[in-house]
Amino acid sequence: MGAFQDILQRGGTIDFRVDYYDADHAKKLSAYNEADTIRALAGTTLSIPAAEFLTYCLFVDKRVGVTGIGSYDELRASLEDDLAQFNRGLIITSNSIATLLIGDQQIYHLTEKVGVAVALSLANRIHGLTEADWRPIPTGTAKTLDFDYAATLTAYVQIEAKGAAVNDNTRHKKFGEKAADITAKKDTLPAKAGKFPVSTYGTIAVLDQRSDSVLQCWLLDPPGQSPRRDPVHQRILNRLHFAAESLEVIIPKSNFVTQLYKRIAEIAEAENLDNYNQRPLDKWGSDWEQNIVASHAHTLDQKVFGVVLRLSDGSRFFYGIRREWLTVLERQDMEKLSVLEWTPETVLTPLFFRESEIEDDKRTDIAANIPESSPKKSRKLVAHVASLNTTTAGRVYGFINSLSRQNNLTIDDS
Repeated sequence: MGAFQDILQRGGTIDFRVDYYDADHAKKLSAYNEADTIRALAGTTLSIPAAEFLTYCLFVDKRVGVTGIGSYDELRASLEDDLAQFNRGLIITSNSIATLLIGDQQIYHLTEKVGVAVALSLANRIHGLTEADWRPIPTGTAKTLDFDYAATLTAYVQIEAKGAAVNDNTRHKKFGEKAADITAKKDTLPAKAGKFPVSTYGTIAVLDQRSDSVLQCWLLDPPGQSPRRDPVHQRILNRLHFAAESLEVIIPKSNFVTQLYKRIAEIAEAENLDNYNQRPLDKWGSDWEQNIVASHAHTLDQKVFGVVLRLSDGSRFFYGIRREWLTVLERQDMEKLSVLEWTPETVLTPLFFRESEIEDDKRTDIAANIPESSPKKSRKLVAHVASLNTTTAGRVYGFINSLSRQNNLTIDDS
């Protein structure tokens, strides 16, 4: 098992130092509403749960034309590629990560993924955001920031993330080109058209090769563009997109996901949320939610459900979501949706699924064939011990321990 699989199972942390890029950027950031929080973080080392840090590396892609996490097969292929890159190009230090390769020798996109993870982890702590609140900016002919329209209940957050790999990250004079690229984008951004407050950040995450290395984050202040849409409206849209893309892996082609995407399209065109708040999606009988959860891999209390991916090295990986998402999405309770959040944790727990579906490399999407109230076939679900990581947005993932079948724990799923 690779180092990154191991740190996930242990529930470890990844540290990075936060510093202002220079005095000029420190002065500009001091004018932000969040200046006190930023000042308290600058000059300190943050310890980020490995599960939170890696969720941005594994499931968030800022490249043009790449949205969401794709299908079941796409997720599996992407996961294997990313983990292989991490284990080839990075090493775990005592509390952080370091690089094996620097400059042009570094694996393509690897420093970019680390840069995104650092940027979003930091912004979340400044503004109280979760991964569900971020959407990539659609890139057109003009330069734009990487992630746009993360929304609190009162304002927007925009960010530009860069990554680099060098011999020694305690010196940052070599990163002037990346800093200039961040600040230069202001010249091609459209004139401000919105009326809502926006906090805009630039970050440069720098890996190095020292044996006692700690990842370094340099914080900058690039100007941003104030959006037109109310922040709460955008926050709802971002969270609906997050949930729909997560569920699309678990229950693809289901009427529930289809309805959800249609509702997202309607809300995106609406002037406000008044006509959609607590306007529920269709449901298919009183047991529709239970049938979806029971038809997939789930924890004993059925508060988490998802799919199990068998990777090429023989390991098995669970990808899922908290069940409460189904309830909130069906009810379309906008107030609840806007504040939905979980405490991040890593737990060792039994996970129930039918082994044959994994061993034969097949999935049975019972819940994909609506009506979700259709009866299920009787089957025994066997428990395996899994190390499951829950993120603040309710995404749940982790590795299933090898040889962990618990023969005395079965459920007759009838």
